[in-house]
Amino acid sequence: MLKVDPLENPDESAPKIAFRRCPSVGVEEEFLLHDTARGMLAPRAPELLTRLADAVSGACSEMQNTQIELVTEPETTLEAMATGLLRNREQASAAASEMGLRLLPAGMPPQMSLQAPPARASIDDSRYRKIFARYGAAAERYQGCGTHVHVEVPDRETAVAVLGHLTPWLPLLVALGGNSAYAGGADTRFSSWRIATQRRFPVSGLPPEFRSATHYDETVDALVDAGLLEDGHTCFWLARLSDRYPTIEIRASDVGLTADDSVLQAALGRALVMTALSDLEKGHPPPTINPMWGDAAVWTAARHGLEGPALDPFTGRKITVSEYTTMLLDKTTDALCEAGDYYAVRTLLAALKKRGSGAQLQRCAARGGHAAVTSMLHGATCQAAGLGRNAGLILNAAQRDWSDAQMENEQSKSQPETTPPAEDQTNLVHEEHDPDTGSQPKVAGGAIIFLTAAIAIAFLIVAVYVGGQAFNAW
Repeated sequence: MLKVDPLENPDESAPKIAFRRCPSVGVEEEFLLHDTARGMLAPRAPELLTRLADAVSGACSEMQNTQIELVTEPETTLEAMATGLLRNREQASAAASEMGLRLLPAGMPPQMSLQAPPARASIDDSRYRKIFARYGAAAERYQGCGTHVHVEVPDRETAVAVLGHLTPWLPLLVALGGNSAYAGGADTRFSSWRIATQRRFPVSGLPPEFRSATHYDETVDALVDAGLLEDGHTCFWLARLSDRYPTIEIRASDVGLTADDSVLQAALGRALVMTALSDLEKGHPPPTINPMWGDAAVWTAARHGLEGPALDPFTGRKITVSEYTTMLLDKTTDALCEAGDYYAVRTLLAALKKRGSGAQLQRCAARGGHAAVTSMLHGATCQAAGLGRNAGLILNAAQRDWSDAQMENEQSKSQPETTPPAEDQTNLVHEEHDPDTGSQPKVAGGAIIFLTAAIAIAFLIVAVYVGGQAFNAW
């Protein structure tokens, strides 16, 4: 394994390994439409999509007309991905604002009534009518919004092989991306209620093991013939093959609260695919996990997110999210370095730890009432620090005001009530990570400052001495 200093940009410092080219990545984000005057979801997606036709090439409708989807172009750098995501969000938010609407990046509607189904798609879409007829209230009341990451693969046979390597890591992506704490105005106590509600559909969760692309296609066709799927698009597996693009589609995360959150999912998704491709070249078979533990790991991730225990799908052992994340970094270090993403991913994980997940911030904002939750969500839509060419993506959300809601998510002030005491907290980047020797104690900030000052003083002494010698000689 490579030895990498997480404080250095791997684009410059890390040795290169044998990947031929970084796969391109496209990202789809789904959003809710909120009427600011009425304080409720607005079934006006067709009108907004008409306004966006010229501005956002990848804007499209979703299952409900209270939702839209924004799609980026395939990119190979995190900088370009972040730029595309922010551009989509800004343009869609501006168009929505002209209509008196807000774009809300939430995995589920925080104020949706559980007593009556939302307005169905007003567009004349025969496919959605069939979906509503087939799945009943499970579809009629489903308004889940996710971040879907499309990672380029050479062909469908390779994609199926890669799929098996991804499966054990999908629960962690669920935990990192939890952003749907509320439903019907009530706290669900879940980090991702979206993932929980997907269990109402007959095909969801971790994908099963497939022997080949033919086996995959035959399985999907059989599910359609059995009446369990309307078509391949109604499959809610957390990762699946795309039938439109030469990609694997990873669907584990709720829609990112900020563009940075979706960038993190894209970076980790690509690293997992690149690692799987490398393992395939070496002849390594996909890991075998007990489906019971895999399913339980998904539920645990959706329930607790960053705040509670995680479940190791390999062993069924209870672990922390920090341990699970370290396992992922151990597995993907080579790929992250080859892509030049290692430092950015570590920085994003540290920022997520400091700021809290979308679900945690929703609970913080809820102390000011439900209006504060929608205000926070709206304020976060176009927030991101941006990705410099030679710098990590740094979020300072813990110091920002989210519109009307004061969102300083400090442990001493507004840490979610469900978060354990500081000494027991799950820390995503609690220790410095060495891929060979494991976790190492983090260097204290004071020690770094002292060392830097000592070096500066030493240079100053040398400069004074040399200058004095030169003056005497003159």
